[in-house]
Amino acid sequence: MTQEPDKAEKKQGGRTRFKPGQSGNPQGRKLGSRNRVSVMVDELFEGEAQAIAQAAIQKAKEGDSAMLKALLDRICPPRKERPITLDLPSLVDATAIPDATRAIIEAATKGELEPGQAVTMIQAISGHLKAIEISTLESRLSRLEEQQGG
Repeated sequence: MTQEPDKAEKKQGGRTRFKPGQSGNPQGRKLGSRNRVSVMVDELFEGEAQAIAQAAIQKAKEGDSAMLKALLDRICPPRKERPITLDLPSLVDATAIPDATRAIIEAATKGELEPGQAVTMIQAISGHLKAIEISTLESRLSRLEEQQGG
């Protein structure tokens, strides 16, 4: 059975610089090294950062909505998830799950939870329910097998 040469071998007439499965730079990039573009941008802004910031602020004050949004995004980044406190019943078995989801939905409708948080929590409970179901089925199956074999 003959092996088909890979694309690199086809381009170079069967020769490649690297052994199969080996990177061209096994040690990787030196720690602390910077991208050329980042270095160039830093050099462009060196000594001008204050003036550039003032110009951006002035444009925003003049009504440039794109500049205003850019500045606000840097000053006040979008809110990240925040921890929540919610009393839920213990989810030891599946019988408590309807009460837990009801509590989550009620908290969301009262504004105590954001809708996305409610969805995430209900998805987590759904995953937990699947784990409970699998565990229950596994233990039932084990008992049946013991009864059959014992």
